[in-house]
Amino acid sequence: MSDDVIYNAANFPVFNPGNFEIRRQIYGNTGGHCMVGTVEFYLPDAADSVWVNCNDETAAVYTIDTVWNEDGSGSYENSEDYLLYAATFDTDSPDTASAAPWLKMIKETLAYTIEQEAAYFQEQCNFSIPVAWLPDSLRAHEA
Repeated sequence: MSDDVIYNAANFPVFNPGNFEIRRQIYGNTGGHCMVGTVEFYLPDAADSVWVNCNDETAAVYTIDTVWNEDGSGSYENSEDYLLYAATFDTDSPDTASAAPWLKMIKETLAYTIEQEAAYFQEQCNFSIPVAWLPDSLRAHEA
C-alpha cells in the first residue's frame, strides 16, 4: 500500500498510513518477563492516536495504550476490544492487505524496540525476527 492510500478499518477514522507523528516511545519489562517496545503514533488525518507494541515475537496495533496504560484507560482486561491488527512474526506475512496500513508504523516500532533491546542486553542480544518484518535500515545488516 502506498503512503497516499487512505485506509479505514471498522469504526476507525479514515487516515493516510504514511502520515503520522511519533508522540511517545516506551520500552521495558511488562512484568511478565517480556520486554516490549511501544510507540504512540498520532494520525493527524484521523485526529487520533494508535499504539504499536512489539517484542521479538509479535506486533499489535491498538487504539489505546494497553501495555503501559499511560493513557489511564485501565485497558488491561479488555485489550481485545481495542485491537486493530496483530501479527506473529514467524507465522504472519507483512505482505498482506491487513498489515499494509500498519506496516510502516510496525517497522518504526521494531527499529526502536531492537535498538532498546540491543542496548539493554548489549552483546548477549540474539534476535529471531524474520527479515521481511525488519525496517530497511536493519535489513542491510543481515548476515
